[in-house]
Amino acid sequence: MHLLSGTIAMALAAAAILTTSCSSRGPLSPEEAFGVLQKAYHRNDPVLMLGVLSGESVRRIHTMTALIATMNERQRDKMAEQFGVSAEQLKNLSPAAYLALQVRLARVRNEDAMGRALGSGILKSEINDARAVLTAQNGMQLSFVKEGPYWKFDMTDW
Repeated sequence: MHLLSGTIAMALAAAAILTTSCSSRGPLSPEEAFGVLQKAYHRNDPVLMLGVLSGESVRRIHTMTALIATMNERQRDKMAEQFGVSAEQLKNLSPAAYLALQVRLARVRNEDAMGRALGSGILKSEINDARAVLTAQNGMQLSFVKEGPYWKFDMTDW
């Protein structure tokens, strides 16, 4: 009996490992990516949002944060004043903090196109090889790209 319970425990552990290693680490369809993006946006979770962005989108955010960090002090002070944050925060802006700031500013300024696009469901999905365009029920379109097995939101045209 002891041998049998040890075998069962080993089988359960192996099954748990296989289940974990085979689970998805990213959205496997553009619709799933839309859902993750929607959840991240509405929960104000910039880290989750960053994880569903295309590589090119993330590179552009890194470029923006680097440009802001290298601004002269006077420029950064003026920008900080306009954005309602400290100049030091801008100087040390991480990609996730940059996304959070952009979302906050869009909402405050009532220019939240992303929120409007993510606020309605998907009307249609058009997939062409490694690119997809999802049209929201309000007519707004979001682009997604396939990177490896996962679909990512391409915000380079936003």
